[in-house]
Parts: sequence; structure tokens; C-alpha cells
Amino acid sequence: MEIARKGEIRKEIAGLRKKVTPEEKQRWDTAIQERLFLLPQMENISGIFCYIDIGKEAGTKKILEELWRKKIPTAVPRVTGQEMAFSEIFSWRDVRPGYMGILEPLGQTALPDGFDTNPLILVPAVALDLKGNRIGYGGGYYDRFLGRLTRGYVVGLVYEFQIYEDIQAEEHDRAVDGILTPNRFVVCRRDRI
Repeated sequence: MEIARKGEIRKEIAGLRKKVTPEEKQRWDTAIQERLFLLPQMENISGIFCYIDIGKEAGTKKILEELWRKKIPTAVPRVTGQEMAFSEIFSWRDVRPGYMGILEPLGQTALPDGFDTNPLILVPAVALDLKGNRIGYGGGYYDRFLGRLTRGYVVGLVYEFQIYEDIQAEEHDRAVDGILTPNRFVVCRRDRI
């Protein structure tokens, strides 16, 4: 996809996000959280890599609280230069505002042994198509991170208006295996179930 087209989609989604009311966001985020914990992909996971939402992204804060309650190992990203490194957190006391005001782990710690043997990776997106092609925010952080992973199931969390019919992937783009919205779960890559 041309960079200009990606820019158009980012602008379009930014406009649509502005129209989302706090009540809609809360309702949609609750539905995403409920659907997540019913997914078969949640069975036998070794840990979860999860972003912390900002603004009107698909919300993860209640997801994180439920993960902590269930004692599921959970790691969130910290941006260092052009890369993201994940550290395990156990509560909101373990984060502070960092890159672009996004909550990040207080320090960088090694993940526990076995964390990445069968992880679930929850990623944000500006837009996704039903094949799993993803448009991020343009920094390439998740593309680089996903490119280093050898295991795991990647799920993009979005609202329905963020799903497009077709997004042309570029060579460096990393697709998601599934898409979770308030209304449905879409398997994008059957070989990854």
C-alpha cells in the first residue's frame, strides 16, 4: 500500500475515534475483555504480551486487571530508541508515563523463564483487514517486535470501524493471527490456530 494511502486511513480512523463517546468506549472495551477470556487461544498460555491503551484505542486496562487477578504472567512494552522491550508487571504501581505519555514499566526486567513458550500477544492497530494485515502508528515498533518472536499467537484488538476490506501489506509489515472486536473474533491465519 502506498504510504499516502496508509496516511489517509490513519487520518480517517483518527476522525472516527474522536466520535467515540466514553460510554461507547467503556461498553466496547468490556465486550472485548469478555470475549478475550472465552477464546480457546487463552488456554495453556505461558504469558501475555499486552499494550496499555491510550486515548480511544481498544482498551486493555480492565484486561490487565483481570490478568493480574487470575495470576496470568503479563508483560507490557517500554520503548527504548527504535525498539520495544517487554517487562512483567503485577499492578498499576509497576508503571509510569513514558514514551508519548503511554504507561510503561518502571524498569526493565528479564521475563521469567518459559514466558515466551506459548504466549498470547495483544497488539494495537489503527486498522486491520480480515487477512490480518495491520496498519500501526507508523513507528514500526510492533513490526520489529513481532519479527523477532518465534512463537505465540498475535491478536489485534480493534473496534469494528477499524476493519477494512483490504490493506496492502508491505514487506516489513507483520500480520496478526486473529482480530478481536466487541462483536466477534476473526481467525485470520488458520495455520496458527
